[in-house]
Amino acid sequence: MTYLREDEWHGELHVFAKARGFAARASAWFNRDTLIDFARALSQYPLPSTPPLTISGGVGALEADQPDLVRVGLAIAPAGARGQLLVRIELASDPQGEVVADVQQRASISFPTEYAALERFRISLEPMLDGDGEALLSGTEW
Repeated sequence: MTYLREDEWHGELHVFAKARGFAARASAWFNRDTLIDFARALSQYPLPSTPPLTISGGVGALEADQPDLVRVGLAIAPAGARGQLLVRIELASDPQGEVVADVQQRASISFPTEYAALERFRISLEPMLDGDGEALLSGTEW
């Protein structure tokens, strides 16, 4: 993912996700402090399973901290008995026209990862928010 700052408070988060032959990309506007808070929450060990750590951006009114139309969503939670994590990424195109459900493309991509990869991702988030590079969360095999 990459982040294009609009100003010191906001920016557009661009996400590209790929797993097992499926791929998608989308972007959404986020408050920088929201992304920093999410990065800090990723340092927990172990991560909470209920509810999973989530962040989402999109358009429309917020309900339970989630916009009506999510364009970028990320959830990370423990999975299995061996300390692995499950990453779920929801990506969607810009809604077009009046009948949004018929003209919006959506993708849901899930993959396993581990705490070491999550820590590398977490460490890369703050420099990314300052315009230095990208943040990559890599997957592992089950």
